[in-house]
Amino acid sequence: MFRYGWLFLASCAGEAKNVPSPETSEAAPAIGLATPSVDFGTVSVADDGEPIVTVEITNNGGGQLVLGDISSDSDDVIVGQLYPPVLAPGDVATLDLHYAPVEDTSTDATVTIASNDPAAPEARLAVTGEALAPRLSVPDTVDIGTVAVGCGAEEAVLLENTGREDLVIDAADLSALSNMALLSDDPALSPWVIAPGDATELLFSYGPADTLGDTAIVMLSTNAPGQETAPVTLTGLGDTSALVSESFTTAAPDAADILFAIDKSCGMADDIATFAADFSSFTSALDANGTDYRIAALVQDSGSVAGMEPHISPDNVDDADDILSDMLGGSVGSLAEMGFSLLYNAVATGSGRPGEWLRDDAALHLIGFSDEPEQSTTLSWDGYVSYFQGLKDHTNVRFHAIGGDYPSGCGSATAYVGFYEAVVATDGGFHSICAADLSKALEDIAGRIDRLGSGSLDLGSEPVLDTVSVTVDGKPWTDWSYADQLILHNIDEAGAEVIVTYLPRGACE
Repeated sequence: MFRYGWLFLASCAGEAKNVPSPETSEAAPAIGLATPSVDFGTVSVADDGEPIVTVEITNNGGGQLVLGDISSDSDDVIVGQLYPPVLAPGDVATLDLHYAPVEDTSTDATVTIASNDPAAPEARLAVTGEALAPRLSVPDTVDIGTVAVGCGAEEAVLLENTGREDLVIDAADLSALSNMALLSDDPALSPWVIAPGDATELLFSYGPADTLGDTAIVMLSTNAPGQETAPVTLTGLGDTSALVSESFTTAAPDAADILFAIDKSCGMADDIATFAADFSSFTSALDANGTDYRIAALVQDSGSVAGMEPHISPDNVDDADDILSDMLGGSVGSLAEMGFSLLYNAVATGSGRPGEWLRDDAALHLIGFSDEPEQSTTLSWDGYVSYFQGLKDHTNVRFHAIGGDYPSGCGSATAYVGFYEAVVATDGGFHSICAADLSKALEDIAGRIDRLGSGSLDLGSEPVLDTVSVTVDGKPWTDWSYADQLILHNIDEAGAEVIVTYLPRGACE
């Protein structure tokens, strides 16, 4: 596309003529250019305004010279004002030429001037110039290819300055897509300046979540003319061929060892009486569930069980009230409000301690009962949880509590801080000690004891956790965790089919 200046042409008898008919040689006009060429030199595209050169055109002939169309074969050179368009012999006209490049370029153009000169109807003027500007060279699309679902890949996109002035990138905005992320520093905080001929890398990550394919667009903001906003499309595809599936069958413990840590401090008499009165609801619920249980209530600092019977079980449950009364009648020491400490001492071996009869194949349930916060200081609450879980399979250890409501307490009871956290961490049951009837609380805990299943599964490889999918008897199961083993929580029956699908961590290497 060529651009033209405005020309004021002579007219004769009402007819406009671009180039008049030739005249006799004696009276013929003759066009003359003051210079055969124009060099605009080196300019920066970013500079304000357009460089202008004025060229003189002379009528060296004997007749009237009428200048016609003036054109440029380059968009970088714009023909400006011409005055006057008609020259008497010896007169001079001026023509303005504008240099208006829009990108880094070398200009080699020709401006053609038409006239009524019979000997040279078209005069040509050579125009040159060097326009300097930054220029961004970057792929329109970058295909990362196929990446295993659950793994991550990094990709570097080369940003090159093929211009002759500094390229400045002051923003790189990635369209919202959770599976791709920019890893490079934010240019908005410290703009990237790329010298002519240099390049930098735009680094991003990709972690597919499925096989649907992902697309994102990075919008680069630059100072390159015509590339003020430069998009780069990123594509990638997830692959699940590396996923493995493993099958298991759940096995629930057929036995439960249950230890109550009873706070027998001053002010707990009424609460202990309520507990003793409603205790039969606990054993009845366990009997209804067919649980093979052993129960001990602890009040003594040593962790030993007061009375003649080491525990309450289905074999002596008919005498449970009397046995419990003996247990609760034991002497109280300095650990009255330190349930964790009582339990810690109880699981050790020694005369009268439950550690003598706890069964390896039984689930362990630890139940705190207090109207005060847990005050054991040897370990933190999670330290005690880790200790007891270390005695057997993680999934077969659970904490429960009956205490002051969390977080504000109830009545005269203070929140059972410490034990509450242990209950939450092990999916146990927590109930208010302020309830007039503790039967419902004890029945709920008994139900949770029956539902505790052995859900520790040894997988063939360490899984990428984000890729783990579990079904139990064909239904999705989200109640699981992982700590060296895949641990399923709240499995309520043995013999359930468990399918675990996951990506082995080594598949990402």
